[in-house]
Amino acid sequence: MAVVRYDDIVLWHYAFADHRFKISATTDRHGGPVETAGAREGLAELLGLIQADRLVAFLGEAHPFTPVNASAAPATQSTPLRQVPLLQPSLRHWPVRGPLAASWVPWPPWRGAERFDADC
Repeated sequence: MAVVRYDDIVLWHYAFADHRFKISATTDRHGGPVETAGAREGLAELLGLIQADRLVAFLGEAHPFTPVNASAAPATQSTPLRQVPLLQPSLRHWPVRGPLAASWVPWPPWRGAERFDADC
C-alpha cells in the first residue's frame, strides 16, 4: 500500500499479493471519501476495454511495451497499522450515503488492526 498527498487530496494505492488487480482511492486529509471527476465513467471505460479484450493494446498505445533499463525499486518496509496514529481505524470515518446519510461507518470496515498487520 502506498499513500501520497496532493494538496488536500490523498491518494491511497492498494496492491494485493493474492489478487490480480490494484485499486487507487482518493480521500480528503481526514480520510473522508472524495470522488474525483469521472471516476464512474473511468470505471465503465476500463470495464469496456477488458470486456473487448483491448486492455493490453490500450496500454501499449499509451506507452509501448519495450525493453527498459529501469532502476530497482527501493526495498519495502512494513509498519504495523497500530504504529501509524493517523491511520487508526477509530480515527477514520466514511459518511454513509442514502437512507443512512446521517450515520457514520468506521473505516476500515473491520475492527482493530489485525487484518492490516497480517498483510504487512
